[in-house]
Amino acid sequence: MGSDLAERQRNEKLDHNKKITIPRPFSFVDKKREHKTITQIKLERDLEEKEKEIKMFQSWQFKSNPVPAECLIPLMNSLDVDREKRIQTFKDFNATKNKMKVFSFVERDEDGKEKNMKTLKAKWD
Repeated sequence: MGSDLAERQRNEKLDHNKKITIPRPFSFVDKKREHKTITQIKLERDLEEKEKEIKMFQSWQFKSNPVPAECLIPLMNSLDVDREKRIQTFKDFNATKNKMKVFSFVERDEDGKEKNMKTLKAKWD
C-alpha cells in the first residue's frame, strides 16, 4: 500500500508541474537573437538587387520591328535611271562649259602680266 501512496504523490506532483505556466521573455528582450554586422546587411542587400536585375533581364523579350516596305520594292531600275540622269547632266554641263567664252578682262589681265614680264626681262638683260 505504501508504494501506491508514493506513486500517487509522484503523479500529483507531475500533474501539478504540468499546470504551472512558465513565463517566456518578449522577443525584443531575447538576448539569443543573432546580430548582423553592417557588412552582412550590405552584402544581403547587394545580392537581392543582383537577383532582381537578373530576373528582370531574364523576363525581357526582344521585339523586332517589321521590315519596311521600301526593302521589298525593287530599286535597281530607279538607281539605273538616276545614274543615267547624272551622267547626262554632267555631259550637258561639260558641253556648255566648252562653248562659253572666257571673260575679256581675264584675257586683258593675262596680256598685262605678259607685257610686264617682257619689260622686266628687257631691263635685266
